[in-house]
Amino acid sequence: MPRTSPPPRQATPAPAAAPAAPASRRNAPRRRRLALPCLALMALAVAAAAARDHAGEAVCPRLPSALQLDGRLDDPAWQQTAAPGRLMVLGTQAEPTRDATTWRCAHDDEAIVIAVDGYAGRAAGPPGRPTHDDPTVLSRDHIELFLQTDPANPADIHLAVDRFGGTLDTWPGQPAADPGRGADGQGTWEAHTAETDHGWSAEIRIPCRDLTRAAPQPGDLWRFRIARVASRDGALTWPPNPTEDLRAEIAQGALYLTTMNLIRNGTFATAGEAVPAPWLAALTSPEVNNAPQGTIETIPRPDTPGQNAVRLTKLAQALWWPQLWNTDYALTPGATYELSAVASGTLPAVNLRANARGQGRLAKLSGSRELS
Repeated sequence: MPRTSPPPRQATPAPAAAPAAPASRRNAPRRRRLALPCLALMALAVAAAAARDHAGEAVCPRLPSALQLDGRLDDPAWQQTAAPGRLMVLGTQAEPTRDATTWRCAHDDEAIVIAVDGYAGRAAGPPGRPTHDDPTVLSRDHIELFLQTDPANPADIHLAVDRFGGTLDTWPGQPAADPGRGADGQGTWEAHTAETDHGWSAEIRIPCRDLTRAAPQPGDLWRFRIARVASRDGALTWPPNPTEDLRAEIAQGALYLTTMNLIRNGTFATAGEAVPAPWLAALTSPEVNNAPQGTIETIPRPDTPGQNAVRLTKLAQALWWPQLWNTDYALTPGATYELSAVASGTLPAVNLRANARGQGRLAKLSGSRELS
């Protein structure tokens, strides 16, 4: 999901991705009437990412205040940062019965910090002074992080830290004789652990320079998984993993930096308007001699009370669906983006199309999807 070297964000604004679902020109109606087929778009998102499915999503916010890295999670910053969810038992995806474990993260311009808090039995004591690149870490109660920050390189950055602060790591492209020295050969990630009244906790700080070639930007999306291994419940993971393989692609998560959505008002939160700002409706076009094609309106979201959706309805005699446009964000040349939408409707399937224009060129993405 991520991109390693995002060019500067002051890119040419792209009249951005407006999904439209064209009906087949061959299916001309027999009578002129208003047809019932409609499509409700619940949410639209664009993130800087590699376009692949993921099993879970989490936002890594900016640090609200400085951290003292000591393995304890009593800093005010952590109290203001919500946990995305619990780690679930590998394979069964069940709640752990003994060693409940949560995680959270935050970042600044220099680094990303992952915090983990877990229940555990009383420790027998450290095996000795914590060491780096210690393979025995994997035989003790420990945390493993799997990160992919470069869409061109699907190999995981793999970091592990045990209850006593021992570490082990592997970086893609690094020689086997020198693992863990970071993307530029000078990695300086650090891990701190602490005993708590219910188990143990950890703080893991990873410098951004070891993850990407440029400073992360809001909306950047990295593939991410976290696991706790050798707990009293066995292996635990986030996102929930239905397989027995910690590295299974089906259980790849999405970690968004600062914000999950580059589109402003991607959830159509502004009510009371036919099309909430900054969205624009295109109900016709010269291609169809400016004949009306349908309607667009903001309605309460049918599956989530208190939220909105935009409903698109097509006239029976129309050749095309009306279109929805948002021009309120910029795409960065050379970067990779992910477009996602949540939709339901009265049709069994629909073809969602996203159009974007940048530097005088039009780009189109489309895909057929069944509707719920």
